[in-house]
Formats: sequence, C-alpha cells, structure tokens
Amino acid sequence: MAKDVKYGIIGLGRFGLAVAQTLIKGGDDVIAVDVDAEKLSALSDQTENVYIVHQITADSLIETGLDKCEVVIIGIGKNIEASLLAALHCIELKIPRVIAKANSEEHAQILRMIGAEVIFPEVDTAQRIARTLRNSLLVDFFSVGSGYSIIQANLPDKLVGKSVVESNLRRKYGINIIAVNRDGHIVADITPDLVFKKGDVLILVGSDKSLNAFMGI
Repeated sequence: MAKDVKYGIIGLGRFGLAVAQTLIKGGDDVIAVDVDAEKLSALSDQTENVYIVHQITADSLIETGLDKCEVVIIGIGKNIEASLLAALHCIELKIPRVIAKANSEEHAQILRMIGAEVIFPEVDTAQRIARTLRNSLLVDFFSVGSGYSIIQANLPDKLVGKSVVESNLRRKYGINIIAVNRDGHIVADITPDLVFKKGDVLILVGSDKSLNAFMGI
C-alpha cells in the first residue's frame, strides 16, 4: 500500500490518464486505480502505485491507500453508476477533496449532491481556448470556484520597468501576484522592489471581475 500520496486517480480513460501523467511529470506521487489492467499498464513505468480493482468499494479503495490521499480525481465518465459509487465512497472515507468528471448536467447535479466537485473537461477546454483567443494578455486560467480564478497573464507593456509596489495591483484591481514566470524560471519571492521585465508572465489570483478589469475585458 502506498503511504502519504497526495493524489489518487480512479479511472484511466483519456482524461484520468492525462491528469495522472501530468501530476507525475510535475514530481507528485499518484495512486492510480482502474478495473482494466491494460489501462493501468500505461502508467506502470511511471509509478509503482497502480492497482487493479475488480469492483470499486470502500474496502478496495482503502486497500490501495486512496483513503489517505488529500485529493482524488474520478475520471469515470460513461459508466455513471460507477462514477457515482466512486464519488460516494470517497466522500464517506472523508477524503478532503473529491473531483469528478461529469458527462451531463444531470450527472453533475447528483455528484454535487453527494459532495464532489464537478468538472466538464471538454467544456472547460473549450472555454480556456476561447478566453485565451479573446485576450492577448491571457495565457491560461484555472477557476477555483465562487467567482475566483488563478490566471497566467503576459505582462502589460505599461508595467515594464515598474516595481511591484509601483504597479500596486492589489489596490488598483484587488488581485494578488502569486509568482512571476521569467524566462521559464518561477520567481516566487514577490518583494515590493521586484521590477517587472518585458516578457514576464504574471501568475495572479483574484475575483473574475477584478482579473477581467486588469486584462481590460
């Protein structure tokens, strides 16, 4: 059984596999669970924490160590019954964050009633593409719910050469700088005297309304 693994993935279709591989490439430990051994083989050379379960039950999830995860992502889409059972078991096991893929609004409503966070991968991808096409500053975004998002935005020309304190984004727009991506390197120590350079990508958090105001939408 895996110990102290932060992320668990149930269901290794295209979505679940992509999430697992992305997390592993980022250096995170992942527990991957599926009823199909062939799907698990795609991860066997990337992590040892792969488990075939013949039936998704609370006991089988405990045996794999998923009950110790901080976040579980359920990638089961077509088999709605299996998706709902997996979400229900995870909630009952008191996993702090359960995120489930939904294929329809009805599916999503039931997942929310159980207590899971819901995502629509195809819709989310379409919205991300549309938003980045509409605004030259926006590189990427991630909604964190309740009208708030984390975004990556190209540095506006008007901020080149200005310091964090001079730009004063918190006072002007109500947004906070998490980090700056500078030439592929993350600057996480955001001091008041940090001077922005042309080509910087800002990683920002704030309300959607405030972030849109910053980007001039």
